[in-house]
Order: sequence, then structure tokens, then C-alpha cells
Amino acid sequence: MPDFVFRLTQLLLLAVIGLAVFGNAAIQKIRTGCSCFGLPDPRRVAHFLVDVFFWLAVTAWVAIGVLWFLRPGFLPRVLPLADPPSVAVQILGLLAALIGTALMVGGVVSLGMAFRTSVEHAERTRLVTSGIYRFCRNPIALGLLLNGWGTALLTQTLAAAAVAALLHAGNRLRIFFEEDHLRRTLGAHYEAYCARVGRFLPRRGTGPG
Repeated sequence: MPDFVFRLTQLLLLAVIGLAVFGNAAIQKIRTGCSCFGLPDPRRVAHFLVDVFFWLAVTAWVAIGVLWFLRPGFLPRVLPLADPPSVAVQILGLLAALIGTALMVGGVVSLGMAFRTSVEHAERTRLVTSGIYRFCRNPIALGLLLNGWGTALLTQTLAAAAVAALLHAGNRLRIFFEEDHLRRTLGAHYEAYCARVGRFLPRRGTGPG
């Protein structure tokens, strides 16, 4: 498979994710006058810092994908992990990115008007358990993890691997704060949801997983 196909597909997947997020934001703005974009209250220092770290990692991941498309020789020349890249590994990375994108878009669509880029502590929290959330509590986070590591496998560069690791760490920390907020605000209702739906994978169980 030509390298250009990998690069173009990666860029198109980024565009699809962006369209889903910004399209949702536009619909929310039209219907409610509010935006899904925001950061947590700066007075909640730990949560605020984790969110800033997370969004910096997301920005770096997007930048890696765009840079790889526009200047394909730059990253491999500066920080290569494999030279030339393994096509088999790139195919694996592309599959991860495709699945990740489907999960992210499915998560945004399932949330609909409830989609937010961060926890809104002052807002009444509504638990969404329909759509893809019937099977996974964090489909957007899982999709982002798959996309981050998929980009690392596609480019096979140290820069992309480092960004994927940062994205992974930021994502897991963010999930901790989000789930803590849901447990505190929704109590037994959220605990019951956790008991039947896994954090990332479909499951049946008796605890929050």
C-alpha cells in the first residue's frame, strides 16, 4: 500500500472526527445557544491541570497527523523508529485508527446534546446509556487511545510514540476525574450502570470495573 494512501487516510480520519465534534457544537449552539466546548473550573486545580495537559496532548496528536501528511519525510528523518517503516505495522495502525474513529464518532453521536469537551460541574449531569454507551462507558476515550497509538504505528516515529504515551496518560487521568464526578453526582444510578457496562469493553459484572 503506497505511503500516500496511509497519510491521506490518516488525514481524512482526523477530518471526520473534527466534523463530528464541530458539527455537534454547531447543532448545540443553534438549538440551545450554548457550546459544548469548555474547561473545568480553574478553582478545581487538579482537574483543570489534567484537562489542560489532555488537550495539549490532543493538539500534539493532530499536529503529528497533519505534519506527516504535509511533510512526510520530516518526522521519519528526525526521530525514526523504523527506517523504512514496516507496511504490516502501518496496516495494523490504520486498523486501530479506523476503529478508534468509529468509536469516537459513535460516542459523539450517541451523546448528542449531552456531549461536552470537559466536565461541567455547575451543569445538571445527565447519564447517557443508549447507543454505543450500552456497551462501553468511555467510547470516545477508547477511540482516542486507539487513534493515538494507531498514529504511532502508522508513522513509526519516536515523536508519535511519545505523543501517544502522553495522550494515553492524559486520557486515563481525565477518565478518573469524570467518573469520580459521575459517582458523586449520580450515586447509585451510576454505580448500577458501571456494574453492567465495562469502562472500555462490553462485559457483565458486579462492580464498576
